[in-house]
Amino acid sequence: MTLETLAKDIAKSAEAEASAMLKSAQDDAKAILAEANSKADSIRSEASARTEREANQIAREVVASARQANQKEILVARRKVLDETLESASNELGSPKMSGRASLLKSLMAKADKIGGNDYSIRPVELDRKALSELAKAQGR
Repeated sequence: MTLETLAKDIAKSAEAEASAMLKSAQDDAKAILAEANSKADSIRSEASARTEREANQIAREVVASARQANQKEILVARRKVLDETLESASNELGSPKMSGRASLLKSLMAKADKIGGNDYSIRPVELDRKALSELAKAQGR
């Protein structure tokens, strides 16, 4: 063997070793890249699922909030109608010009007599004091 042949053998061996190292490095790089892509896909799908869950939760909360606001508006409107009805009824019942007031007072006194017998006292408002005093006198109280 000559030096030249020896050099060629060493060069071939080095070239083969370098080629094998390069191929191994490329295979490792492909594996690392595939693993990184897999992790990125996993992270992306988890983020997408989490974002979708959060969006659905926000949508449910917005719908619930809108329903609650509607219910509140309905309740406020009902309250307003009830307050107006109470005020109207109070004004009507408190009016001395109410037709049938005397018969209403008579009827209420008769019910009071049935319920309480003679063991109760009446404290009428000034508007009805005279009429109730006359009723009491007529009944012998």
